[in-house]
Amino acid sequence: MADQKPYVEKPAEIKSISVTRYPDGDYEYAMGLYYLVGSNILGHMGKETLPYRIKSAAEATAQEQGARSLSENSNFIQNRGISEK
Repeated sequence: MADQKPYVEKPAEIKSISVTRYPDGDYEYAMGLYYLVGSNILGHMGKETLPYRIKSAAEATAQEQGARSLSENSNFIQNRGISEK
């Protein structure tokens, strides 16, 4: 196993993060997407927070599922230390 000590002492800076976009399964840069939170849509690890490229699609699914849609500028992304560059 690789030595993890350098990463623990000085955590790596997050420069980019990708997500799997719903429903097509493509990978995409996490900023600029809309996120559906609180739906009953299940993924491999239970209820999912789902990214959408198109706001109206996220809002329509949110209404169908009784969930809420968050914009890309929400605390969902910003609280994870990711900044748009």
